[in-house]
Amino acid sequence: RDGQGRVVVLPVFNVQKIISMKFEGKTDCFERAELADIITYSNQSGYPIISFTGEYYSKESSSRIINTNFPYDITEQQVLYSSIGLLQYALDKCSRNQDDLDIAWKLIYFLIEGYKSNSMNDIRSLTFLLPETAYIRALEIDINEILNEKSNPLNADAADCIFQAYQVVSGSNKMSSTVLRYRAKNYPMKSDFLQNRYLGGFFTLGYNLRVAEETFSDDYSFDIKNIKHNKDTLAILHTDKPREDKIELIAEYKEHNNDTCDLGSEVEEYSVVGLDLVNEFFGFILADYMKSTDFISKFNLSQDIAIELSGGNAALGYCFRVAEEIVDSY
Repeated sequence: RDGQGRVVVLPVFNVQKIISMKFEGKTDCFERAELADIITYSNQSGYPIISFTGEYYSKESSSRIINTNFPYDITEQQVLYSSIGLLQYALDKCSRNQDDLDIAWKLIYFLIEGYKSNSMNDIRSLTFLLPETAYIRALEIDINEILNEKSNPLNADAADCIFQAYQVVSGSNKMSSTVLRYRAKNYPMKSDFLQNRYLGGFFTLGYNLRVAEETFSDDYSFDIKNIKHNKDTLAILHTDKPREDKIELIAEYKEHNNDTCDLGSEVEEYSVVGLDLVNEFFGFILADYMKSTDFISKFNLSQDIAIELSGGNAALGYCFRVAEEIVDSY
């Protein structure tokens, strides 16, 4: 943030120019960004420092944090030049190790992809979750897969990417006011039905899964406006009911027409990354949530009933988010 509390976002096109080619031992970031005629880089800081200072922290081998101190009168231009300067310094430090240079290149690439996906919509996500997620992806994916793949490289390991996106979405705790009201009405915390708080968790799980899937819409060229809705969905859309009622009706209709623990034909055409992949992950997070909450033994449920309750409510959450998209895009 700048001195007035505004978020300063670096011009993405400058960074994209820097990673237009692989990093090598003598990479000149300012030259790649077409700023060499404006800025002269030095690895020694001058005094007084007029841009920003910071502290570097590390925890074990996987967590790195730079705490940046911005002066009140800083400009976006100073942030840009200083950030590229820090990158140049880092690349110079690891210039003898091509593996480190490749990881740096991929890290920046996935940071840009994270910003472009719009999945990071709060300051905590931008400053913590996004860098951590980008770093994990940089470790897992070979740089040549990115450089040689014409389609989005995230497709190479979509299951892991969905999992990472789901973690980010769940961590940000962002839900629409419509779904919050629906959840409060249908899963009241002060209910005699003690399972409600867990069923509400399954509902949220399904909702967040759909939000995570939406972050790949651009990568998969998905646009819900191109989908022809079936006659039952259109019938609800054509009523004079308020927006929230339409969303509820469509969500409950689509959940009712899907299998217990498997999203089916009613939402298949709305799937961004493909229903087979979504169902694979859907089953995984259902099982993981049941295990982590001890849902089955806590309420002395049979396996079949537990699956029916968890799957049905999670599917409803997924369908609710789809219904929001349908109503808002119609």
